[in-house]
Amino acid sequence: MIQIFKMKDCPACEEQARELKKVKVKDRPTLVQVVDVNEQNALADLNKIVEAPTILGYRHGKVVYRHVGVLTAAQLSRLMARLAR
Repeated sequence: MIQIFKMKDCPACEEQARELKKVKVKDRPTLVQVVDVNEQNALADLNKIVEAPTILGYRHGKVVYRHVGVLTAAQLSRLMARLAR
């Protein structure tokens, strides 16, 4: 699973959303959850989110990948493939 933490009125978060839309559904072998930090403070605090966008990748319920900033569609696709293995 991938979680993308975003904030309202965040230009980088809007760019990340555009990149995610470029990844075709058939190329998404893993679940993607977009989390609004303003609406889900507890989840953001639990994951120590201090900047947005922050992308977390999970395998077997544990965070195995963390990235702060925008990932391109190609980078997201590679991450999804890696997490699906």
